[in-house]
Amino acid sequence: MGKKKQSYLASSGFSGFGFSDGVLKGVVKKGYNNPTPIQRKCIPIIMDGKDVVAMARTGSGKTACFLLPILHHLREHDNCSGPRALILSPTRELALQTYQFFKELAKYTGLRASVVIGGSSIDKNFEALHSQPDVIIATPGRLTHVLMEMELKLANIKYFVLDEADRLFELGFCDQIKLISKQIGVERQTLLFSATLPQTLTEFTRIGLHDPVLIRLDKDEKLSEFLKLNYINVRSVQKIPLLLYLLCEKLHNKDKTAVFLPTRHYVEYVHELLTGLNVESTFIYSSLDQEARSENISKFSNRARVCNILLVTDIAARGIDIPVLDNVINFNFPCSPKLFVHRVGRVARSGRSGTAISFVTSEELAYYVDVQLFLGRPISLADKDSSEDEDGILGGVNKETVADYFDKINTIASLEGADYESLRETADRSLIQYAKTCPAACHESSKRAKDLNLENLQIHPFLRLKSTDTNVQDFLNSIKNYKSSKTIFEVNPTKNMNAFQVMQETRKRHGESIEDFSAKKARKEAENSKHAQQKVADGFIPYNSTNQHFEKGLEISQFEKEIRSSAFDVIVDDEKKLAEKRSQKVWDRKQKRYKGISENNKKITTESGAKISASFKTGRYEHWLKNKGNAKSGDRNFEDFVKSTQAENKHNKGRNELKNADQVAKVRRQKARKMEFDKRRYQEKKSRHENKSGKGGQKFKGKGKKKK
Repeated sequence: MGKKKQSYLASSGFSGFGFSDGVLKGVVKKGYNNPTPIQRKCIPIIMDGKDVVAMARTGSGKTACFLLPILHHLREHDNCSGPRALILSPTRELALQTYQFFKELAKYTGLRASVVIGGSSIDKNFEALHSQPDVIIATPGRLTHVLMEMELKLANIKYFVLDEADRLFELGFCDQIKLISKQIGVERQTLLFSATLPQTLTEFTRIGLHDPVLIRLDKDEKLSEFLKLNYINVRSVQKIPLLLYLLCEKLHNKDKTAVFLPTRHYVEYVHELLTGLNVESTFIYSSLDQEARSENISKFSNRARVCNILLVTDIAARGIDIPVLDNVINFNFPCSPKLFVHRVGRVARSGRSGTAISFVTSEELAYYVDVQLFLGRPISLADKDSSEDEDGILGGVNKETVADYFDKINTIASLEGADYESLRETADRSLIQYAKTCPAACHESSKRAKDLNLENLQIHPFLRLKSTDTNVQDFLNSIKNYKSSKTIFEVNPTKNMNAFQVMQETRKRHGESIEDFSAKKARKEAENSKHAQQKVADGFIPYNSTNQHFEKGLEISQFEKEIRSSAFDVIVDDEKKLAEKRSQKVWDRKQKRYKGISENNKKITTESGAKISASFKTGRYEHWLKNKGNAKSGDRNFEDFVKSTQAENKHNKGRNELKNADQVAKVRRQKARKMEFDKRRYQEKKSRHENKSGKGGQKFKGKGKKKK
């Protein structure tokens, strides 16, 4: 029996990493046989104890990369040392998903984990920490609040993991992460996993990690090879009818489909329309109650349920693993290529195929060009010869299919009455506010989008009618592309028509301007071509050093070199965003003046978005301890651990710490300013005294005593 058990464990491809038997049992029980490419690269380096910055696309198996080595090194449950590993996740759903994954892998090790997330009473978080966990899985906002309430330092943390780190920093958790990292011991191993590497995250990796190793698997492809992309050019008023047509008729009834909508009001609006059409759907968004969120996700993920449509906002764009997802629909086109990659990355995972359908209005064409440039793919427009097997085509919409659902929406509106109108108006207003928050596409993409000729754009192959009568389709296309050469004022003109003469003069004037513009453009292109040929003829070879800092002897490490080439920001540079944020002013009611946002250094943002003081403490923890009742032995051990850290904090408060160079420079600047102020004040006081006393007055003695 023992030999069979050993051979069963050895059959797994994970046995080569040297994991303990308990960890290997959990891997085999989970059904994993062979590690993914990112796991083969990351796990040996993490097992050696090195800090790691890992970049790979969504769905590549990054979670197991840090969970398996942590389980192996922690070995078994320790009732006295407190938490030994901390995993930070950007969203509650991802934290719960990681916790569930941990329980499945740690089934045979005896290790415990606790989740500390918002959306529920903070008393549950206190109770979770008192259960003596070996691993804490948390969101930064709630964990920061809990650590403040308990006055707790996690000095025994040996593994510090930032999961979906780019999302953590995009959501504004930078201050919380820095506060949490100060509460963790210096002797720790930091693991940072991300799909992209924005500039703000690059700066953090230089400060918070010790000689890290950069692992990249995102160079060759950013999307799965099994993912099919469809882009559909629509007008804004056609989006809702087209969405209903896709969900009710085009997509297979058994397919799991996620629809990304701009705001929660739009989620509620579309959900109401689907309910009116007797189509079951579920939804999640940020302000939804945590219990309702969990219930709706399980309702959609469960194969036994009938619900196959999930309506979401961007809260689920990353980190939510729904392995049975078949389709993704982008109702509004993402304003960032990174966001597009993570939205459509929900499908075509673990070898499965999937389809991503994105609606593109004329205002969103620049974002579409951004995405194609980011993915390194050509911009291809649908024509008569385009087939449904082609990938990444931008095509038009079939007006016949959309027209039917216009009528159905009107029927639902007549039945619902005022409630429907109120819901629709609220959704439209929220869409206007959402559009204001979207950054503009880059200038080059906007320029290319304007040059796209969509007049002859054919219906997307995905939406074409399955009919043998092609004459009807050709006739409809000819009507769609028809453009009259005359205006209404130029039809059947008479001698007394002033409008006809005005139009003729306008055409003549505009024609001259168009000819001048075309001639200038042709001359410029000819000059550029001649200049390029002259460079080649003269033997001109452009050269820019790719490693100037290394040549100057200023390069610090190989990691610095690699991370500079890895960092990117496609739409707007992060430094520009930070500069804009620093320039913003808000009205301070107490000080009766406008203050810069950057002046508010002593405030942090909680998970709910509220700003609180960095030393915020309500006494909830002490109140919870009094009402807790009889404590278990594990609780008493943890209470001793908390008391020791609180005593250490009080002891350290009075201790004079060594100042760094910036602090010393700041003190010197303050002293210099004070001396200059005192000197100027002395001179002013002296001049006033001399003016008052005159030439024969008494000599000024400064701060000396007045003569009686």
